[in-house]
Formats: sequence, structure tokens, C-alpha cells
Amino acid sequence: MSGDHQSTREVVHSSLTKILLNIEKFRGEAALFTWMCSICNNEISSFLNKQNRYKQTLVLSSDLCEKEFAEVAFETGQGDQPDDTYGRDQKTLAIHEALDMLPANYGNILEWKYIEELSVKEIAYRLGLSQLAAQSALYRARMAFQDVFPNLAPGQS
Repeated sequence: MSGDHQSTREVVHSSLTKILLNIEKFRGEAALFTWMCSICNNEISSFLNKQNRYKQTLVLSSDLCEKEFAEVAFETGQGDQPDDTYGRDQKTLAIHEALDMLPANYGNILEWKYIEELSVKEIAYRLGLSQLAAQSALYRARMAFQDVFPNLAPGQS
């Protein structure tokens, strides 16, 4: 897995899930270890194919944020202050950098969930995973983002 620990964990998780869900289908025609290794190999191959299929990059736009801030400013009668605009731009930049630092699949999962507002079911379909595995991947992506983001945007949450 080319030293990508997060992706390796994801493949191991999906492999073990498949092994446990299909253990009753094991016929004993080969050693149990061989059967498990073939499932792992299939999961690695499937994961790499999916990575190549979804290597598109989604460009984050702050237009939506600016629209929301403009509406709030209009409703409250307060315009944007330069410090507010700068802080918002810095936070947007830090989010971009944090997503870029994550493994590609984690960045994609977070973008699909929070920018494209896809459901876990839709994310699972895109990744070719079960909903449970997609939910687990979303959780790991959130945790990875939480590890990276504070280092890029100290004092911001």
C-alpha cells in the first residue's frame, strides 16, 4: 500500500469485515490462511481500482460561505469587517490545506459528506463499500482531519 497507513487500515478493516461475514462460506478446499489472503488481495485490488476511479479533485469554493455571510450581514445590518473577511479566508485556506494533507480517499469522503452533502449510503455506493464500512471510513476521515487541522489553524476550530 506504498506506506499509506490510513489506506492500509481501511483495506484491513474491509478485509476482516468480509472474512467475518463470509466465514461460513469457507469450504476448506485450501488453507484458511490462503483463503484469507485471497480476500485481502481482492480488497487491495478493489481499493486501488476505486482510488484511480475517484481521483478527481473537487475545488472548494468560498462562494457559498460568502453568500451565507452576506445574508447574515444584510439581516443584521452589519457589513463584513476586514478582520472578519481575513479570518474567514484564512480558515478556508487551512481547510483546503488539511484536506490536501489527508489520504485522497479521506479528503473525498469529507468533501462528499460536507460539501456535496451526500448521505452515508451514497458515499458507500461511490466507494463500493457497505454502509457500515463507509460510516467507519467517514469516522476515520473525521479523526484524521481533526489531527491535521489544529496544526494548520491554531486557535480556530
